[in-house]
Amino acid sequence: MNKIPANKLLIALTFLVLPRVLTGQITIDHTCTDITRVPQWAIDSARSKLHIAYAHTSHGSQITEGMRNLVAFANDGGKGLNLAENSFIYSNGGYQGSLDLHDGFTPGDAGYFPLWYNSTIAYLEKPENADVNVVMWAWCGQVGEKYQEDSLWLTYLLPMSQLEAAYPQIKFVYMTGHLDFNKRLTTNPGNDSIRSFCRNNHKVMYDFADIESYGPDGTCYKYNGSDNCSYYSPTGDSLGNWAVDYQNSHTEGVDWYNCLSRHSQPYNANLKAYAAWWLYATLAGWTNWFPTSLEEGNPETEGETPDAAGTEEPKLEVVSENPATHQVCLQLNHPTKKTVFTTQLIDTYGRIHPNCIQTESFSETSSIVVKTRGLSAGIYYVWVQYGKQVLTQKIIVI
Repeated sequence: MNKIPANKLLIALTFLVLPRVLTGQITIDHTCTDITRVPQWAIDSARSKLHIAYAHTSHGSQITEGMRNLVAFANDGGKGLNLAENSFIYSNGGYQGSLDLHDGFTPGDAGYFPLWYNSTIAYLEKPENADVNVVMWAWCGQVGEKYQEDSLWLTYLLPMSQLEAAYPQIKFVYMTGHLDFNKRLTTNPGNDSIRSFCRNNHKVMYDFADIESYGPDGTCYKYNGSDNCSYYSPTGDSLGNWAVDYQNSHTEGVDWYNCLSRHSQPYNANLKAYAAWWLYATLAGWTNWFPTSLEEGNPETEGETPDAAGTEEPKLEVVSENPATHQVCLQLNHPTKKTVFTTQLIDTYGRIHPNCIQTESFSETSSIVVKTRGLSAGIYYVWVQYGKQVLTQKIIVI
């Protein structure tokens, strides 16, 4: 894994600041596929605020191919939509007010590590991409393999978190893979691992697999379905295809639209596109769909979503000079008197450096000292496992 030059991390880059609501977890799944609920102002806000870099291979193209044909479908009043013309249009560069989405900003998908990680850094370090504020990497069929190899952490979750730390003004959208009935014993727990990490660490996640795990009537096919929307008996006998059933019993152009949907059915890509716009609208400030929200409306005019009462999060802060030559001091503030936690020091290659951290705990705070003497110059991450949460801080050794 390539190191990020320390001098570049110290340069103040100008990015579009996204709404404060993004300090919390956002999960886009099968419950976020009703495109009629996304208001016009939120769609317009996404087009004006977001600059998205999206990389994928064939499975991930279901999102953008669905988005491409959604434009005409909405213009013709599909699903009863009554929006401004070309509301869902997108282009690389945001031409004439379209959503700025660089589709396929670099080859490959999230299964090819370290290629995807290094490619992201190379892309973001180019001056012409300084406005990018959302990055998404889709999977193809490797989630199960990574889970089986026990490498999801080192090849996806850790690198994604490192990118978040290196580029704090950018939202990195985590994604699950797809359903695979034949490999469900590894693919399902692999996707669940990604979900658990995102839930416990308040990440933004587009749950690709969950969207194709539920039919229109709410039936769950997570354990007996596949990415083409077919579902099977425990012995592997085909029982049907919920997307084909929907398409055959509903009117094309009114209830659903035809589009390219690699490995699957058009209706699956429809749902993926609806969920994608739900994500973009949320990233641009649409908050009313959260459980704590009040009523439909624009938060810019009707106030912000209230914070949950009485919630306190542990915080990990650097309290000494950083960059440093000899040591870096950090403080862990914990809301309860619980002082049981574990720490690790990890470099940008994913290597753990033991025996470099000393800790001392008190009633509400703990001191963490990283001894940097003997470490090579570069970027490191202090990881603290506190209960179910993982907190990180970046330090620079010079």
